[in-house]
Amino acid sequence: MKPLEIFTKTMKFCWLKLAIGAANLLISIITFLILVVLIGSNIGGGGFAVCVMIWLGLVRVTSFIINKYIGYLIRVGHISVVVKALTEGELPENQIQYGVDVVKRRFAVANVFFIIDRLVAGAVRQIQRMVNTIGALIAHMPGGKQIVSFINFFVEIAFGSVDDCVLGWVLYREELGAFHGACDGVVLFFQNFKALMLRALKTTFIAVGCMLVIVLIPTLIAAGVGDAMAIIITLFVSYYICHIFKKAFLDSYIFIAMMTRYMELATQQEPAVDMYGKCEKWSGKFRELVGKKNEEASGAYAAAPVQMQDPGNFQ
Repeated sequence: MKPLEIFTKTMKFCWLKLAIGAANLLISIITFLILVVLIGSNIGGGGFAVCVMIWLGLVRVTSFIINKYIGYLIRVGHISVVVKALTEGELPENQIQYGVDVVKRRFAVANVFFIIDRLVAGAVRQIQRMVNTIGALIAHMPGGKQIVSFINFFVEIAFGSVDDCVLGWVLYREELGAFHGACDGVVLFFQNFKALMLRALKTTFIAVGCMLVIVLIPTLIAAGVGDAMAIIITLFVSYYICHIFKKAFLDSYIFIAMMTRYMELATQQEPAVDMYGKCEKWSGKFRELVGKKNEEASGAYAAAPVQMQDPGNFQ
């Protein structure tokens, strides 16, 4: 199945992700009205500043809980359905129930996901620092800032998909322990680095086009508002709503496009021993992951052995 076909046929998960974003926005608005408008404005002075700080902290905590836990479960469910589509060539009849069943069966994979997420985030930040260092040298050139922004966006897409691809591999190779599958998944990603970077470059051009539209919408909305404060509020709310749509729809398409190519390549290969060594040399986080794989093999972590699925046809 092609990425666009899978994306359109698994849209239910995108709507759930949108609901998560809408819930965050609604909580932010309600707590703002209570803490800042009703309480803070009546107290005034230092009390108002305290109310604002409490509001910001509360929004941050609730957003973290919703995104990291509820959002994670939706993300795993979506990935599991995509993996089934890629490896078996068909989608489950009840996608949501299928995703729930996978999450229940492989709930321990959460530990792997958080470790991989930290590993990837660290790698992306390191590469982006390198890009920004180079960017400082070309920033004064015509179009220099735009080039750096494009490269950073490309890095975010290319490396930001590692955790999704690896989690997909862990769900696919259920007969392996979760950490064993994660280690293999990371190695297979970098083993096919060039091919995946080409897919990431193609996806980046598509994403940039979509982002231009997403940014244009709130700008046009704000342009029709006269009052300065109203313009600021309109821009903030509009950009936040557009950010929610990006996270729900555009990011979902990006991970599906990257995972399609990844699974096409990875299912035809075995992790190379020398690439294992290179990954351990490059990353302390990967060495940590290998350590947990060894603990898992010794019985410190429980693995749920089931029969491996047969690879399907990829397009």
